[in-house]
Amino acid sequence: MPDILNDAPSIFETGLPDLNPGDSADFEFHNEARQALRALNKLAFADRGAPGLTVRSVVEHGAVDDGVFDNLAAFQATLNAVAAAGGGIALVPAVQANGSFLFNGTLTIPRNVILRGLGDRSVLRGRPAAGPAIRFAPSPDGHRGGLESLYLLGDEAFPPAIGIDLTGAQFLRLRNFQVWDFQLGICMSDGLTKFAGCNHVSDFEVNRCHVGILASTHCNQASVLNGRIWLCRNMGAGTAIDISPPEAGDQEDAVPSAEALTIAHVAIEDFDLGVRIRGRAHVSLRDVYYEADPDPNPNPPGLWMDIRPAKGSTVRMENSIANASRSLVMGGSLEDAITNDERSHIYNGAKRHHAAAPERNLLENGDFHRADGKSILPWELNLDPVLAESTDFITGGRSYDITQSSSGNDGIKTVFTVPETTDYVTVMVRYKNISSAHPQFAVASGGKSAIFVDPLPPSEKEWRVGTMTVEVDPLAAGVVLVVITADQSAAGGTIRLDEAWAVVGAPNRCQGSVEECRGKARSRAPSSGF
Repeated sequence: MPDILNDAPSIFETGLPDLNPGDSADFEFHNEARQALRALNKLAFADRGAPGLTVRSVVEHGAVDDGVFDNLAAFQATLNAVAAAGGGIALVPAVQANGSFLFNGTLTIPRNVILRGLGDRSVLRGRPAAGPAIRFAPSPDGHRGGLESLYLLGDEAFPPAIGIDLTGAQFLRLRNFQVWDFQLGICMSDGLTKFAGCNHVSDFEVNRCHVGILASTHCNQASVLNGRIWLCRNMGAGTAIDISPPEAGDQEDAVPSAEALTIAHVAIEDFDLGVRIRGRAHVSLRDVYYEADPDPNPNPPGLWMDIRPAKGSTVRMENSIANASRSLVMGGSLEDAITNDERSHIYNGAKRHHAAAPERNLLENGDFHRADGKSILPWELNLDPVLAESTDFITGGRSYDITQSSSGNDGIKTVFTVPETTDYVTVMVRYKNISSAHPQFAVASGGKSAIFVDPLPPSEKEWRVGTMTVEVDPLAAGVVLVVITADQSAAGGTIRLDEAWAVVGAPNRCQGSVEECRGKARSRAPSSGF
């Protein structure tokens, strides 16, 4: 057998002869793998442009694709051998029908090594006892390896784990792969280990994972491009994209999360929560499609986003499309923390901007910042709330605390008029939930209405933005009513109001009903899953 780690490429023309039927029970499969290895070795040497970099198949170290044999040692031996030769490709051949390369534990891909398959038939099934199924050896000088053309399955019969972990490595390229059935599909960074930047993921699918992608502290100058994240459900706690520090609690404002992270050309479908952002983040979400409520669907409607970055953050949303009926929480600590360009499309067609310019705003910016300190006109009392001026504010001037006194409908209300050509209107309210068990805001146009209910526990530290999008009723003569109640549970709760604004909508790009506009295509999944 030739030394394929060091021999020149020409040796592979005759150096890997076909096996005889008596040599192996599955000789035909091995011959196919060897033939692919011959071609791939020559291709790899040509691509790399230097001898000494190699391709070695896991079959050469005894890997078996029966879905029963533990291939951890064989795979790791292949990876280490390629690394010892200076780097190159560890090849995973295509499996026989319904086969897979099972491994129990964690595969560690050394520096300058690419774990590459031959497409969707290069199937791995990882059962890590703890931690990830596949990780990359940390390297402060840059890893420069990657993973390509593989199909990685988890196993619901074993403890939930991480599919692929990029923590501690730099300059990785992950392309053309699928991950199924893990608690966390891809960990861009764990928030604790340094050196997790300049890693790029593209042409991927992450399916049936409780959390699709996690990007935490030290996730710097990374990208997630051209892919799909599907079915991130976990009894209401599933999240497609989680961009947050390790501890998203009271101290999260002081902790950075992702820096210069780009997520673009990604479809996110069927989730409990689409995007979650905490800490100090600089993130761009471009050309992302969100669909939380496919029909038919036994799961409850998903929440599109929960974005509450710390001061100093920039979260840009450009040309996003959302078919998600619950766009409930979208907030931030700065007026420019969330920005939407004019092409972005919100549920039912409304266009939204976090810091609406006065010329676009149907409510005066600073409605709660009255100089006289006695009223918050043009708002009127709704029943009998307790009103108290506060010096806690974001936009300047003053804010007001509203406390429920005797009825769940204690609050404030106002009306404004939209242009006759308006199809939809979105109303946003920046507020803090001081002590309320059930704050509720509503916007109505004639017989059309939308309600915002705060799904989060009270926090006096945290400014939030409640959003409501309603179709404008032609019979209402353009009149829109907004009602803000402090505590529907009649428990005497208090909320603090800082600002309210409204922007007009645009016609829905899809001319059919919401159901007709939702994507109908569904990929067929393998047999196991959460």
